[in-house]
Amino acid sequence: MGVSPNLVGVQMGLTELKVRKSQPREKMYRLSDQRGLYLQINPSGSKYWRYKYRVRKNGRLREMLLALGTYPEISLAIARKHHQRTG
Repeated sequence: MGVSPNLVGVQMGLTELKVRKSQPREKMYRLSDQRGLYLQINPSGSKYWRYKYRVRKNGRLREMLLALGTYPEISLAIARKHHQRTG
């Protein structure tokens, strides 16, 4: 079976397994989910859910960052619910 033409270029997002198996690296890195939601993995091994979004303020577009909590206290499903409520 081939790839559906409707799914070409669509990012599927993270899975709970990918989040759980993510390992720390020498430098901080991010695993992107969808629409600005990502998991930040620090060299210490800590994992933080973040939501990056933009708002227009005083005629200028400003980038904002919202902390949603830490993994595993906040699961992928819960982080997505928080993301939907704020987005």
